Amino acid sequence: MRHVPKLRRENELLESLAHHEENDERGELAETCFELGCHYQEVGDLPRATAHYRRSLVLCEALGARCESARSYWHLGLVFEMCGDAEQARFYLGEALDISRRINDALGVARAQGALAFIHLTDGDLDEAERGFSAALAEGEKEGDVGLQAEMHANLAQV
Repeated sequence: MRHVPKLRRENELLESLAHHEENDERGELAETCFELGCHYQEVGDLPRATAHYRRSLVLCEALGARCESARSYWHLGLVFEMCGDAEQARFYLGEALDISRRINDALGVARAQGALAFIHLTDGDLDEAERGFSAALAEGEKEGDVGLQAEMHANLAQV
């Protein structure tokens, strides 16, 4: 029974995608591609998630939507980390970090730092992991993001 709402959601998003393509609504198309990426990531279809995040990224970059581009880069980094491709994950997360810094998105910076630190942790580079988690925690505290703070405290406990 649980799959019925997910299938319904997928169908709604695909219909929305077709509508936005038909009407050349690029901003809405970028957002729908992103939402499809999230959906496919959630259900474990990582190749489809990657394809939709990449399409969203291309559209966002063409539209000059830097915050949304950073978000797509971040999600692509997470997908590649889930696939075990640390090199690609680092690339995409690094892009998310760079853009977030340029647009002064403190929480975007913190999320990217935390995700990069997690890769260092899995690689066994504990010093770099600790630096990254600590930097992300400091940003989370500055911004008052309790969820991010809790996540970084939990990650620091693993170092």
